Amino acid sequence: GAPTPANETAGKEISAVSVNAAESLATGSLSYLAGGKLGHYKFCTSADSKYVFLAGYLSVPCYSIATRQWRFSMIGHSKPVTSVCINPKNDTQLYSASLDGTVRLWEWEEGSCLRTIQIDVPVDNFCLSQVSMKAYIISYSLDRADRNDNEKEIDKEKKNATRSRFMELDLQRGNLRRLLRTKTELLYLQCSSQGWVVFAGSKHLYMFSEKHHPSTGTPKDGSSIVRVTL
Repeated sequence: GAPTPANETAGKEISAVSVNAAESLATGSLSYLAGGKLGHYKFCTSADSKYVFLAGYLSVPCYSIATRQWRFSMIGHSKPVTSVCINPKNDTQLYSASLDGTVRLWEWEEGSCLRTIQIDVPVDNFCLSQVSMKAYIISYSLDRADRNDNEKEIDKEKKNATRSRFMELDLQRGNLRRLLRTKTELLYLQCSSQGWVVFAGSKHLYMFSEKHHPSTGTPKDGSSIVRVTL
């Protein structure tokens, strides 16, 4: 049968080409497929807008948009998948990122895993660059994992710790580089076709230009990032 969500939320990232197909569904259909809610985890559609791939599960389920039926799931992650993205270089391939600290590349038509990139950092948000073989990651689960069940027992050092990390992943080499750390919880992440990476928290919008970022060396933390106070 259809998979059970890790929690009762899943989210959307619908490309322009898929909007008409998505809107052709009956009201509430996407919400039904996503386990009841949209907005927490990203989902994506195939290039022909015939299939939708969901996050929020331990697997990556594929549904038919026309029939609203579950077709198959790509299994491999050990913790919830937080983002799924079609490979812009090959639309028969899909990347999935998870709280288990891995990014996986799938041949989705066959349901087979082509590659696993072990980064050992829980991935809360993930997007693929449209101008390079890079991906961008936001992680804030590291600090959540350190918390005790009883919030009152959190010591001051952990309570004041960095909450979010913005990182760059080289998809060819598998290298991960931190570009920014902040106490603000970063929730939104998107890559543009002009080489801009935009991410945001509750009070600040951040813009990072891939074109002006040095390709070698380790820049000063946050030196290539523009912050706008909202």
